[in-house]
Amino acid sequence: MESLKLHLAITATLILLNNLTIRQQHRHVPGAIRVRVIRNLIH
Repeated sequence: MESLKLHLAITATLILLNNLTIRQQHRHVPGAIRVRVIRNLIH
């Protein structure tokens, strides 16, 4: 059950960051943030 919540949190975060990427059109910056967020969620 806990892993499902984690998966949903990661998915929501990715969607949010993808929306920011589209608006800002700076693909490499949100990509770095995305990796950092996922690592923080995993640890």
